[in-house]
Amino acid sequence: MERTGIFLAIAVAICWGSADTTATFASRRLGTFATTMISLLVSVVTLILFALLFSAPLSLSLAPSALLASAPIGLLSGVMAAIGYFSLYRGLELGPVAIVSPIVAADGAFAAVLAILLLHERVSSWQVGLLLCIFCGIFFASSDLAELRKLLGAADSASLLKGGPRWGLLAMAAFGIMLFSIGASAQSSGWFLPIFWTRSFAALTLAAFGLWQRYRFARVSSKSLSASPSSTAAGAIKPSLLSSGLVLATGVGLFEITGLLVYSIATQLAATGLAAAISSSFGLIPLLVGLTFLRERPKAHQLVGVALVTIGLVLLAMKPR
Repeated sequence: MERTGIFLAIAVAICWGSADTTATFASRRLGTFATTMISLLVSVVTLILFALLFSAPLSLSLAPSALLASAPIGLLSGVMAAIGYFSLYRGLELGPVAIVSPIVAADGAFAAVLAILLLHERVSSWQVGLLLCIFCGIFFASSDLAELRKLLGAADSASLLKGGPRWGLLAMAAFGIMLFSIGASAQSSGWFLPIFWTRSFAALTLAAFGLWQRYRFARVSSKSLSASPSSTAAGAIKPSLLSSGLVLATGVGLFEITGLLVYSIATQLAATGLAAAISSSFGLIPLLVGLTFLRERPKAHQLVGVALVTIGLVLLAMKPR
């Protein structure tokens, strides 16, 4: 059973990596916030349709008592997801990416520590060693070591935690709590409800934040628009970019929700900490896409990182314990 959970966690990483890759192209057409909101709404609609069509064949527990029992932890995971998305994008905006990206990639480690401390999950020394191998690989693959050396040489340790890295730490903690909450809830509420509540509350939280931002800057925006009437047309999205962006954002939502559903199932077959740690290797997918389709030149430490993650995942799948 645990080996099946490990394979499912690898499938989660592929889904989430594909979602991140697709989101890169969608956000260039629609913007980051619009892409995130559309993907969340697509996920919620997909889950509702899934429940209506397959609740009986799959014996999904959708009774009012089950919904109410799973809602509180779903609220927690949903709010954490919203905070994580906002902090991630804010951190990448402020940079430096060489520090922010590896920090966020450690969300699986954070979730694994929470699972060990709070759920008292047992992880063998063999698994700990391979997980360390995977996390080292993620760090090397997602880091720009040359830029990192410059940053370390030009700034003290306190200044490195300002700006982007601080937001990266918040995103890492928020995503780690989200992964832990989903895994913990799935063990008692089944695999469907934790995902439904997570995506629903995340969408509501981000929508509320967007409305607050719009209300906050309404007067400033109205003044700037009245001063320059042509700015609306200049800032409008071209129809071709809009249509392709909507398709891509829809794809992001489908990839993400598939990954979350599979992750919820994986945590029922393998330890939550183990599934969360393996799933965090999703960052390698955008890297591989860049190396293959976008013909980016890999650096030596990136190849070493990819090799470490691959070896760790293969050995975990071959010998879970």
